[in-house]
Amino acid sequence: MVCDDEQPVRSGRLQRLWRLVQAVMALGLLAVLLRLLYWLQYVALPAGRVPVGADVVEYDRWARQILSGELLWTELPIHAPLYAYWLAGAYALTGVSLPWVRLLQLGLDLVGMVCVVAALWRLVNRRAAFLAALFWALYQPLMYYSAELLSESLAVTLMAGMLLCWALAHRPGGRGPLRFWPLGAGAFLGGLAAITHPLTLAISVPYLGWSLWCLRRQCRPRRLALSAAVLGGLLVLPVLPVTWRHAQVSGELVLIQAHSGLNLYIGNNPDADGTCNVRPGPAYEALVRRPYLAGARSEAEARRYFRGEVARFVWRQPLRAAWLVWRKAALTWNGADLPSGADLPIVQYQTPFMRLPLLRFGFIGPLALAAWSLRRCRRPHLAPFLWVPLCTTAALALLVTSGRYRLMMTPALLGAAALSCEGLWRCWRRHDRRTWRWALVLAVAGLVLAYAVPAPSLPTAESEAVVLLAEAAWRVRDLPAAEHLVRYGLAGEPRSAALQHLLGNVLQEEGHLDEATAALRQAVAIDPDRLAARVDLAIALAAGGATAEARGLLAEAAARTDAGAEVWYNLGVLHERLGEPTAASEAYRRALERDRTHASARLNLGILLLRGGDEAAAEGELAAVLRLRPRDDKALAALGVLAAGRGDYAGAAALFARAVAANPGRDDLRQALDRARSQAGLEPAPGRVPRTAPETRSHPAKE
Repeated sequence: MVCDDEQPVRSGRLQRLWRLVQAVMALGLLAVLLRLLYWLQYVALPAGRVPVGADVVEYDRWARQILSGELLWTELPIHAPLYAYWLAGAYALTGVSLPWVRLLQLGLDLVGMVCVVAALWRLVNRRAAFLAALFWALYQPLMYYSAELLSESLAVTLMAGMLLCWALAHRPGGRGPLRFWPLGAGAFLGGLAAITHPLTLAISVPYLGWSLWCLRRQCRPRRLALSAAVLGGLLVLPVLPVTWRHAQVSGELVLIQAHSGLNLYIGNNPDADGTCNVRPGPAYEALVRRPYLAGARSEAEARRYFRGEVARFVWRQPLRAAWLVWRKAALTWNGADLPSGADLPIVQYQTPFMRLPLLRFGFIGPLALAAWSLRRCRRPHLAPFLWVPLCTTAALALLVTSGRYRLMMTPALLGAAALSCEGLWRCWRRHDRRTWRWALVLAVAGLVLAYAVPAPSLPTAESEAVVLLAEAAWRVRDLPAAEHLVRYGLAGEPRSAALQHLLGNVLQEEGHLDEATAALRQAVAIDPDRLAARVDLAIALAAGGATAEARGLLAEAAARTDAGAEVWYNLGVLHERLGEPTAASEAYRRALERDRTHASARLNLGILLLRGGDEAAAEGELAAVLRLRPRDDKALAALGVLAAGRGDYAGAAALFARAVAANPGRDDLRQALDRARSQAGLEPAPGRVPRTAPETRSHPAKE
């Protein structure tokens, strides 16, 4: 029975708890509103509506391959696979809409926020949870990277989930013996994080070791060994299928992804500066080919070649190698978000939200370092918030660093910053000046790390930014903006093959064929190995009537061993224009052998099959097109023709209605819709006046 004088005390505690819950909910709402504001500004830009950038394009292509039916990869990937499957699922859920996928990933970021807040609420108290929510809501780099098509957006949430599992293994306040099942769940999440981004192993493996260290007091040796086997098995379990598939594809033992030796070399060579200074393009391609020119015949031999180069560098220049390790460790704690490409400066310049004075690493990093001054934070149940940033720093110091790569330690880092503020508040109340002095020393050291070492600049950052922005504008058909950007870039770098190539594409779509042809010829002259420029030059020549020269260029390109899908697709289009459907179909099939995500080649092949009477094969190709481009009016119309041919006029009407919604300007689709609805016994489409329409078995215009 509760005494009368105890009831006001309990009521006061409940009121304080409810006020804190309301404050955390308000912070959650603030986080949602900030991310919505950034999303609205970002997707209004061309760069927010299309995938641009080397890694983003790779993930986009892989996700579309999965959507097209190629569920397993057929060559060694340079990225870990889990994010590609996540992205394919997001594409399927959103109808391959990049703006909605970006919003979905911003929502995933909020899931990570909830995990860290819940972990600190359970391990420490409500104040620490509140501070973590505040820091997460206002931390600007998380908003940027969460909206990008990059694996770090998923890896951060998995890392936050591991921290929550660690908290669930303890009783509230971190008391009592550890529970095993949350540790197992955390180890499994670590395995999933490893096949999202291998750098997370620098956190997952220490997590496993720390869990066993904390279990040693409550387990006998035999049970501890069994626990180690179970936790290790759960960590390795997600990795095994990936390694097995790599062995199937290449016959080699590749743990998670290819190019691990190359990545080590980029950060450890005489020309390295600690950052990703080797940019996508000719220099990167030459670096990838170097071991094969030296006699390597497989990925394993290429990996050994680069590791040998690193070993020789360390042996011959030990002081330079040690200086590089120190520099990378210092740059990991730099206040600037060192870009791994030109993408971050672009968005900061174009998006007003990114220029707001919100929290950045230069504030959070020193605050997190101050947590080491607090005895409470060094207790076993809170230690992961301290050693996770250190383990990540050590991994990046050995490899290569950037603001994007250090993102994996962000959940623990924000948690450490919250612990620091909460602990220093307690010390202030206890007049613990000694702890405050140590906290000040560590914070100043963090500020020195954040701002004393100047962040290196990418020498090609401006030209890369112009190319990316112009490419994005071109792909969303904002041709005036694309041409303006390209000409601005060419004023400073007239010998840029990429800009000349892009200028030719823009001018061709604007109808200036002569100028487009001249620009494309210039791009080929500057970089004869730029195969895509040769293909686009052939397209411009064919559009101008020079069919023979265009055919020669495409045939010459198709004879090369590196001929891609675009070469064969355009060769197929040219064959079709010349009235050679058999050769066109074969070219489209060759294109799809090289890239199953090439929706245009699949669409044209499907229409040729439909015209040839092979309706079953045509339907399969056209259905695959809709998985890649759900609003493709030509594929929808062709499937409507197939449905009408089978007598399914209601299904045909539904398909034609979707085609009209996708492309309202096509009057032939409206006529086909009217006829299909009439044959199905349905009322005419709303707002439409019935009229005579052509037969629905007529085929839609080709791509």
